[in-house]
Amino acid sequence: MTIRKNLVFISIGLCLLTLFLAYLSFQSIAGNNAKYLKGDGYEYILMTESLANHLTPDLRLNDVTSLYSRINALTHTSPDNYRFFAYADMLKKGTNYVGFFKTADHQYYSYHFWFYPLLNVPALYLTKVFNLSPVYCFLITHSIIFFLASLFLLTATGFTIRQRAFIFAFYLFSGVTYYFNWYSPELLTASLLLCGLLLLLQKKPIASAFLLALAAQQNPPIGLIAFGILIYQSLKIIHAKRSLKNTIRQFLLIAGVTFILSASPLFYLIHYGTPSLIIADGYSKTHLITQYRLFSLFFDINQGMIVAIPSVLLVFALSFVFIISKVIYQHKLSDATKKTIFTVLLMLMMTLMLAIPSLSAPNWNCGMSVFLRYACWTAMPIGVAMMVILNTFSKRIFYILFAFILAIQIPILFSFSITGDDAYLSHKKIAIYVMNNKPDWYNPVPVIFVARGLQKDIFVEHKPVPETDVIYFHVNQSQHSVRKILYNTKNIKTVLPFCQNKTIAELTQITKPVTTENNWEYLNLPVGLCQTSLSQGLHEIK
Repeated sequence: MTIRKNLVFISIGLCLLTLFLAYLSFQSIAGNNAKYLKGDGYEYILMTESLANHLTPDLRLNDVTSLYSRINALTHTSPDNYRFFAYADMLKKGTNYVGFFKTADHQYYSYHFWFYPLLNVPALYLTKVFNLSPVYCFLITHSIIFFLASLFLLTATGFTIRQRAFIFAFYLFSGVTYYFNWYSPELLTASLLLCGLLLLLQKKPIASAFLLALAAQQNPPIGLIAFGILIYQSLKIIHAKRSLKNTIRQFLLIAGVTFILSASPLFYLIHYGTPSLIIADGYSKTHLITQYRLFSLFFDINQGMIVAIPSVLLVFALSFVFIISKVIYQHKLSDATKKTIFTVLLMLMMTLMLAIPSLSAPNWNCGMSVFLRYACWTAMPIGVAMMVILNTFSKRIFYILFAFILAIQIPILFSFSITGDDAYLSHKKIAIYVMNNKPDWYNPVPVIFVARGLQKDIFVEHKPVPETDVIYFHVNQSQHSVRKILYNTKNIKTVLPFCQNKTIAELTQITKPVTTENNWEYLNLPVGLCQTSLSQGLHEIK
């Protein structure tokens, strides 16, 4: 009977997966996002072309020209296609340009590792065979990854049907699909991470570390988890009474995974003398790692994790509090409850291990689809923790909570057309409403407020963002009032002509400032304090 139920479940899951993937692919092809390269996509597709042409990731002039000729012939002109000419010019002049750096022996490699492009090579060959634009190689690769990951989630042994049903639904509706038609490794990273964590729960630590090590090639914070698993497993083997043959076999597997884990830093150490070009070139700044950004990663209403999985976060928090409260009230802890709490705490620790290094990114309002790229894969341990918690409830409670989660997640997913959007330079409607009516409820990281308010990418390499000499203020036109002011503390004595020539210092005596990061503060003003006839939205004065 159990085998029959399992087969029925897998069959239904595969049918749903097929329909979902077909619709997802149709939406991706029909939309404009999949037709044009953007952001890191240029680096990834150029590396894919290099690997396809000469089996090495070093960029050569022929790679640029051959790729551009095919894209230009098969794709509508993109406003960013000038970058192909810029890369060709870089190679001719021997300079550096966005994402690519010259080595001492005059080779060019990207500061993004080449594992993800390597996976794209077979799909790039298929685009040639079927005379498709090379940009579609990412969609082909993502389709295969999505299918294989879903198949693993549906068939993973050691989990109940309820657990597999939830984690499969979580994968489909958690926002991973927002990056399905993006030319970046977010979908790959989230898929490997989720499957790797399930392998860990299956008590297959080396297999788990292997998948996490692969994911870490593009997003290094995941390597911390993989390294921790390998250390733990090594200590376990040392203290276990195993045969010499089995011990050697285990350590050889650990050595192999360790080599994979170290592949990216070793590559850059050999070619550039540093384990990370991203850090060396200033794209990671430790002073930006703050509690303020950590809160933003999860709860910013423009781009935090809460935008993609609000119901999961809500049910997870309430369920975990319920379990802890129950333990405290009953003054006893069963073995099953101990295991549940330990697993949930482990997943929360892993979530922080993924989140904290991501906070060092200088451009916190980077290109994204619906929500932050970092939040996309950082959400995976939370999904696993939710699966573990739900399994402790009765069938009735499980189905009620599961139905509640789906009732919120599915409409949200379809509101963003499943494949998401890249509107990272405009506020979401809820953010505009809050700033207009309850401005003190939302005080985002300054770059979010400014870039989305001005609707332009203000990030400039190696310079403070936003500009410290500028004061920004948000106007609610219907109330004829300035509701929110962002200023750097060095401008505290600046006179504000839109506020009866009061200084910022004077306003701080009326309303308490909210401190954010890098000496930036908000003033949230009551209606009528600073009246203006200016238009709705963000304005600036220098």
